[in-house]
Amino acid sequence: FSWAQVIRAESVEVSSVVPSLLPVLLAAGVTREKVPTLRHLMVSSAPLPGELARDFEARTQIPLIQGWGLSEYTNFACCVSPDEPASEHARLMFSWEVPSIGPALEGTEVRVVDDNGAPVEEGARGELVVRGHSTMLGYYRDQENTARAFGAQGWLQSGDEGFFRQHRGRPVYFVTGRLKEIIIRDADKYSPLRLERRLVEALPELSGRLVVLGFPHREHGEEVGAYLELSSLDEALRARLSAAIEAMPVAERPKVLLYGAHPIPRTHTGKIQRRKMRPWFATWIAHRGRTVIDALPADRPVSS
Repeated sequence: FSWAQVIRAESVEVSSVVPSLLPVLLAAGVTREKVPTLRHLMVSSAPLPGELARDFEARTQIPLIQGWGLSEYTNFACCVSPDEPASEHARLMFSWEVPSIGPALEGTEVRVVDDNGAPVEEGARGELVVRGHSTMLGYYRDQENTARAFGAQGWLQSGDEGFFRQHRGRPVYFVTGRLKEIIIRDADKYSPLRLERRLVEALPELSGRLVVLGFPHREHGEEVGAYLELSSLDEALRARLSAAIEAMPVAERPKVLLYGAHPIPRTHTGKIQRRKMRPWFATWIAHRGRTVIDALPADRPVSS
């Protein structure tokens, strides 16, 4: 049975997927007509690229409902309401740099805080913290890491960077990346997700196959790198990639772009494991100058 056949046979109204499955459903030709009982698709567990969400909804006419949570909070802490009018749904999904994860759910408090744990202003970036009845008691027999997970007044630290905006009288939240994945180059901070989006906007066919990450660098502390999961690179695509990179501010440009057939490391929920890719860039720890586009050696290891 195909996914669409199961949805039809069981009259499924709501299903859940990780973002990396959306291109698979598009390639399979899924549309509203093929799954008429499906009201919407829940999307969570990994960042949802805005262009992918827009393309999926336009081609399938199936609304995407994004939620956000973490294992330590048992279930969703935020979620876009499936009952939003179409115009408001579109605004939440496509009016900001990333699709919204919606407001905090009933019984849950969410804040965006700075490095000192103080709430930030609307639009400012910080760490999303959460508190409520679904908060874990702690990590099993691990008091040290349990203590690290909580800030003042019982706020659980998510490790996710984001911001909030006021929408119809209440805050709605947005996730822009993982704090541990932020690239720190010459003391300036860059979100790899934001840099990825910049490149994918210029080359939308690379969505889901292009990853930006930071790798150790002798001069800058960290440098911006990128990996493209593509076994070969023709001259036309190489030229378009070079042009897109050259259009970025110098400090934000990937200085090394590797490509190859090696799969992008992901967790079982589809989250990209950028740190496992850092050793791939060890050869360029002292690289300076223009961007290098090169093939990833087949024997390049993946760190654990």
